[in-house]
Amino acid sequence: MIDHFDVAVAFEADRTRLRVSGELDFATVRILRESIEKTRESTQRPALMVIDVNELTYCDSSGIHALLDAAARSQRVGTTLRVVGAHGNVLRVLQLTNVVDVLNVETRSPERERARPLR
Repeated sequence: MIDHFDVAVAFEADRTRLRVSGELDFATVRILRESIEKTRESTQRPALMVIDVNELTYCDSSGIHALLDAAARSQRVGTTLRVVGAHGNVLRVLQLTNVVDVLNVETRSPERERARPLR
């Protein structure tokens, strides 16, 4: 059974935003990876790629790996990757795996309130 998971992509003036919702795990990580790749192929290297995880309810090690891979690829092509909206268990997993700085994690989604860097 595949868990609920969705990625909504929005192209903005200076950034691309991927809004993820549901459970990011081994069964669904392919959807995130494909969405990131399609986004890269369809844009002219945006200065900023934002992955909004405000509606993400679960993230396992395969999800962390996909985010780290996206950050590394973004860095190689001169794009900044930022993870925003992290809270609850998802934020705790990012903290425990010590990837907060690498993923430029912010604790609030900018649409809901001003984002705060987690440092």
